[in-house]
Amino acid sequence: MERVTRSSEDICKAFNRITWHDSKLIGLAIQQGSLGPPAESNVVFDVKLQVTPRGTDSLRDAKLVLKSCTILRMNLDLSWKHVVSDDISSAVCKADSDLKKEIERQLTNENKPLQDYLHFAISLIPPAGEIHALARDFELI
Repeated sequence: MERVTRSSEDICKAFNRITWHDSKLIGLAIQQGSLGPPAESNVVFDVKLQVTPRGTDSLRDAKLVLKSCTILRMNLDLSWKHVVSDDISSAVCKADSDLKKEIERQLTNENKPLQDYLHFAISLIPPAGEIHALARDFELI
């Protein structure tokens, strides 16, 4: 079976079309990548995804998989996450960002080492925190 590769633009458009506001972040897990190079992992988020039209049953269980994730930065206040009912404020995918440039400047051994990675940012309702991941693609299951 041939693997279809999506462009960075298509990946970001698909991710950014999802209704993230008022969805809920329930949990996350890191799936270890292969032992050989490149050792990349998937990050799996359990979410309750907002569906339209909104109503009493407007959330559905889903898994967001960030594929081939190389960097994951989180700043979460789990007590506040509970207070704000696990709600996501926003989520966005960008091909380029200040964070990506900052990290790339720190990786001085390679020329553009993060070129094939996208910046996925998930913000919870303040002050519950945020998650930043550099990954190659995503899947919503």
